[in-house]
Amino acid sequence: MKIRKLVNVATITIMVLIIGIVIWGCGVNKEKSTSKEETSISAKKQDSISKLSFNRPLVVHFPTYGGYAPGILYNRGLRSNNKSLFLKKHNLKVDLIVLDVVEIAVSAFVKGGAGGGVDVMSVTLDMYAATYRKLKEAGLDTVAILLTSWSYGGDAIAVSKDIQSAEDLKNKKIACANITPSHYLALYVLNEASISNEDVNWVFTGTAIDAANVFKAGKTDACVSWAPDVYRAAEGREGGHILTSTKDTGRLIGDIFIVKREFAEKYKDVLAHFCEGWLEGVEMSNEKPDKAVEYLTEAFKPAGIGVEEAKYMISLVQFADKNENLRFFGVIRSESDISYTYRSVYNSSCTLWKKFGVVDAFSPVENTYFVKHFTQLSTIEK
Repeated sequence: MKIRKLVNVATITIMVLIIGIVIWGCGVNKEKSTSKEETSISAKKQDSISKLSFNRPLVVHFPTYGGYAPGILYNRGLRSNNKSLFLKKHNLKVDLIVLDVVEIAVSAFVKGGAGGGVDVMSVTLDMYAATYRKLKEAGLDTVAILLTSWSYGGDAIAVSKDIQSAEDLKNKKIACANITPSHYLALYVLNEASISNEDVNWVFTGTAIDAANVFKAGKTDACVSWAPDVYRAAEGREGGHILTSTKDTGRLIGDIFIVKREFAEKYKDVLAHFCEGWLEGVEMSNEKPDKAVEYLTEAFKPAGIGVEEAKYMISLVQFADKNENLRFFGVIRSESDISYTYRSVYNSSCTLWKKFGVVDAFSPVENTYFVKHFTQLSTIEK
């Protein structure tokens, strides 16, 4: 099953596509309606949101991945509709667009929502750290605006029966897609085991799914991929098993939303209401997981996702709620969470990519994220 393919090609290919698109000229520039959660917003709230910067739908991209269930639930589906809580509670039309092919997603992002593309694009923070500078040099100035979820078992390493520890990966063949979350997980595990880049034999594949299939066919000793393909690969090979996953590493791979910097500055109010609605969707998903599964299943039906698979997808992520986002982006301070701030995760990602010689230069973290919209949220705790 094709669960997450946003970053599913080698980075060189990605950057060529991105730069080519920018230069080409796309422009860098069955619930009852009476339920409590869908009641009309207060007059005071209505006054504060009655005039947003634009009245067209905000177009938001993400791949076929369980971490986006809160937005789908809150929007009551992918497309803007009269039951959408973004519309009912924030006077904001939102269209959620599922795009799994990276070049199509990037092309849509460069065009922008007003040009028939998307306004908001999803990516993992580790990938963002690796590619931000190249994007900027190509003329695509972007900023991160929201943390949506953490991988919690969604990414894993499948190995042959003779590999019982990370140290056993030395001198082995490891399949993964180059400069993707899979590659990043592999580097993290190798680093923890004091194994260098030269101590393993990389087999870089076009996609994470390809990596799983290569391992399943017995052509490598290990593969790094995401669910469910990596788990199926382990089960499909005699003696194959999972060595480790992001359930063991903690908050290593986080999914974020990014927008163009110009868009963020111009439409702070739109982003404020979108993010507040999304975070309310996180609360709803945690309180009513069956409803989240229901809407996720319907949204991902074209990808062949059934109810059980939707439950499985959601079980492999941890949604990022309001308080975590405010701490993550430094809007409110908490010493206990200092290791999981945007700054620390971005910088640690840069350090790891550089240590293994994958990327040699990065942009300062201060340039890569945006928080002005958070200060407008009514949910901020004073």
